[in-house]
Amino acid sequence: MEWKIFNWRIECFDGCGKKAGLVDFLEVSPQVYDIVHTEVSEAMRGRGLAGQLVDKAAEEIKDRGVHLVKTCSCSYAAQHLEKDG
Repeated sequence: MEWKIFNWRIECFDGCGKKAGLVDFLEVSPQVYDIVHTEVSEAMRGRGLAGQLVDKAAEEIKDRGVHLVKTCSCSYAAQHLEKDG
């Protein structure tokens, strides 16, 4: 997998260069971010990619020295982060 990190989005590409998934996160108040959307291509579903995207976004937010909201707007991200602690 190849990962590309942008200001408010992380995209993941498969070995052929096709977009496999993405996660969007926004600054909702100074120094606080929210994961608002996670999307995985139909061909890549069921492989744990959505969880990897959420983890990558949480890591990127932490690396920026800012905080993640306690409950994300994206229901998948909220459940994933709650489950994985």
